[in-house]
Amino acid sequence: IVHELAHGTVWFKGQADFDEAAAAFIGVAGAADFLARRFGGDSPELSEYRRRLAREAAFSREMEGLYARLDEVYRSTQTKTAKLDRRRELFTQGEARLREIGQPLEEPLNNAVIMAHRLYNRDGDAFLALHERGGRDWRKTIAALQSLDRKDPRADLIRRR
Repeated sequence: IVHELAHGTVWFKGQADFDEAAAAFIGVAGAADFLARRFGGDSPELSEYRRRLAREAAFSREMEGLYARLDEVYRSTQTKTAKLDRRRELFTQGEARLREIGQPLEEPLNNAVIMAHRLYNRDGDAFLALHERGGRDWRKTIAALQSLDRKDPRADLIRRR
């Protein structure tokens, strides 16, 4: 719910990737803050949420690593056939690694799955740094997000890191 509400507060025309990443951060961090206030900082509810976030972070690291390896292959001068062969190997290795860390996928790994994940889980550290610079005060964080360069909010966010 917080994620969707964030779209009405922080939105940059023509910057859907950034908008989704910002809303994802606001939703995740906002949920943690809500649980801390509602149940307490040492509550089982917040602890379980943090465990889930840690599992998701491990999944995200694997997906980002896979994205980087695939990007290297796609940018290479290899033949199309060689690129497709290497891509299949990387997908197989990626699926095996996700099973190893207890995060198997329900669907086969492919470019669309990787890009969809990346859309929502990008620049989390930069968003967190911005939030922490404002003392974890949501009013300050939202104001800082709204003040980002309208043409390239992601680059501005990274610069402010």
